[in-house]
Amino acid sequence: MSASDDIKLKNKRTYGKVSYLMGKWVVEECEPHVSIKLKDIFKKLSIVGRPPFYFNDTLDFCEDLNWFMQRYPLEISKKDFKYLSSQKRLFERNIAEMETLLLPKLRFI
Repeated sequence: MSASDDIKLKNKRTYGKVSYLMGKWVVEECEPHVSIKLKDIFKKLSIVGRPPFYFNDTLDFCEDLNWFMQRYPLEISKKDFKYLSSQKRLFERNIAEMETLLLPKLRFI
């Protein structure tokens, strides 16, 4: 994959690289302070571990990764970003459906 296939926000610094490989998300590289923050947020990571970090492809994780990348932009391929975004939308849709099922229906008299 060429560098032109990777997404880097215009004039925005990236702190590492993430990719989707064989059904897993892989944070291949990241700066030390970002690695520390990843381990703080994703408690399943070993505190002494170093990249690469592997994560299961779940809707919850995709939502969290998207949120994490708002604060610490990571380089990601267009294809992987498109997939991450679709998983995030599916997560949001599932939450909205659960809320409609679980919230009480208001009745005005």
